[in-house]
Amino acid sequence: MNFTKLDEGLCVNETINQIAWVDIVNRKFYKTDYKESFFIEYDYPAIPSNIFEFNNDKAIVLDDVGISEFFFSDNCIYNFFLYPRNLISNDFRGNDGIMISEDQFLFGIMHKSDPKKYCGSV
Repeated sequence: MNFTKLDEGLCVNETINQIAWVDIVNRKFYKTDYKESFFIEYDYPAIPSNIFEFNNDKAIVLDDVGISEFFFSDNCIYNFFLYPRNLISNDFRGNDGIMISEDQFLFGIMHKSDPKKYCGSV
């Protein structure tokens, strides 16, 4: 395993006995099982910050453009919720969140480079 910079978004899937997390700085998505019998590293095409849920095929991820489905087979994302343009153009990203139901999410946003100067929100 390579050294990581900023691990976040730990998510557990008890059905398949796996855990997953992201490295925000290096734009990575990691999966392993409880016994660490395998370890998979994916390049994430955006800046990930939180995993809402995952299975063997895909994950629902909060990133710097919105909420996306990340498909492991080809490292592609499908954005199904995009932040308003003013947040993206002003350098904000998603930060921590939970999935309330299949179509309801609660998450925070923060400024990428100067969160103390520019306030985020939920």
